[in-house]
Amino acid sequence: PWEAVTLVDLLVGLVVIAGWILALERGRPRAVAWIIGLFALGNFTTLVYLGQRAWRSESLREAFLGR
Repeated sequence: PWEAVTLVDLLVGLVVIAGWILALERGRPRAVAWIIGLFALGNFTTLVYLGQRAWRSESLREAFLGR
């Protein structure tokens, strides 16, 4: 049963992050590329995505919520 719980937890987290990426990215092809990376590489992609958004943003609010 723990395998199923762990898998569901992972998938729910990935879907939530994927929705957040879709909401923030202006170009759909770019968002889809990030989401493919997310499902291929997992949370490492989330780390890279957050890092590049924080680097390019003027504030943490902008990094997490967009303009």
